[in-house]
Amino acid sequence: MKNIFRNIILLILIFTSGCLSSECFGNVTQGLDVYKIDSDYIVKGKADQKKYYSGKDASEVIQYALDKAKEFGGEVYVHSGTYILNRQINVPSYSSIQGSGNATSFAFGKEHNTGIAISCSGVAKTVVKDLLIKNDRDNTLGKIGVMLDNCGDSFVENISCLGLLEYGIVISNKSFLCEVRGCKIADVHGSAIFMDELTSGGRGGDFVPNLITNCIIYRCGKGIELKHSLCNNIVACVVYQTISHAFHLHSASNSNVISGCRTMQIEDDAVRIDSTDEVSITGNIFAWHDGNGIILNDVAWGNITGNNIIDTGNVPFKLVKTSERDYWKTPPDDIGPFQKSAIIMEDCRGLVISGNAIFNWNSNPPLLYGICEGASSHDNLITSNNINYFTNGGVKSEGKNSIATNNLEVKLALQGRNTGEIHSFDTRLIEEFIDSLY
Repeated sequence: MKNIFRNIILLILIFTSGCLSSECFGNVTQGLDVYKIDSDYIVKGKADQKKYYSGKDASEVIQYALDKAKEFGGEVYVHSGTYILNRQINVPSYSSIQGSGNATSFAFGKEHNTGIAISCSGVAKTVVKDLLIKNDRDNTLGKIGVMLDNCGDSFVENISCLGLLEYGIVISNKSFLCEVRGCKIADVHGSAIFMDELTSGGRGGDFVPNLITNCIIYRCGKGIELKHSLCNNIVACVVYQTISHAFHLHSASNSNVISGCRTMQIEDDAVRIDSTDEVSITGNIFAWHDGNGIILNDVAWGNITGNNIIDTGNVPFKLVKTSERDYWKTPPDDIGPFQKSAIIMEDCRGLVISGNAIFNWNSNPPLLYGICEGASSHDNLITSNNINYFTNGGVKSEGKNSIATNNLEVKLALQGRNTGEIHSFDTRLIEEFIDSLY
């Protein structure tokens, strides 16, 4: 009875004094909120509503919150608004930084110290999600949105990147078991996603995979680029109107998968693979590109199977005014210089090219070749592909000991709806849309 009575008296004293914060009970298990009031950035506890810090520099206040959050459980929520960053944000292990989607904007300041907005370096179990990272077009400092450097088992989700000078998201230096999901990357001068030096000897083991999935990339220099990066999965991504390749794997980026992806209206080759082995490109749609479909140069082993490679080769255009909207019409009589091939193989060996639907609509120029294997290649199997609308040949196989068999080759276009005009894609519309985002 004495204990019950004592506890009742204690509760009465607590409630009458208004002491419900961590000052009475110790540290509260809670996240931290960051928000702006007038010119001040504030850090408050989610549960106790205690004000822990304030300042005039957004990056300083956000960094304080991330460092302090480790004491409370690691969560920092950045409320809607624009936060000008003059220094790099470093995310500690077992911590997360999250915003309100595109309503929470991190913009590079004119005095930014590294050119990287958010860095997860040498850490593990970090989460970066629901943020817009933006570099204004007159700013020469905003280089990279999110950097995962020697980072383990971390997660980047729903990050939008706009206007960065080098890369949107970078996974590098033996990072392992990291996932990039649902990100939107636009108007990045270099590659939207860049994977670099993901090889053996890391703290997670040798050749540990990473995953890129459900990302949308538009009007960047390149889409997804891998340099000396092995054993990664690229799944269900969309790449639209890049200036260079949608996917570029090079410098011994072996044993990577590209599956379930779509490219559209690429101003170069859709896929280029250089000095890289063990490729698997399956179940994708590569459509309407100025260059070739897939170029394989110095590649051993792997499969290019079950893809649609559509409308390879595009033609310069002139603008024609119609009652509904502007569209592009081809002026030259000779379209030969603009014809391209769907798959080109040079110095390749041990590849299986099978089950691909390769075709051009007759509103595009015909293919030069569907599949062209050069004489420097050998020991490849080219089989069961359906190839439609070409001039020089469906399959040209010159490789030593290669087999080309059971391919269906139809020279004329099959769809039978020739309008008599060649239609080219219009990049101005997405450029106008991007202009409206700044």
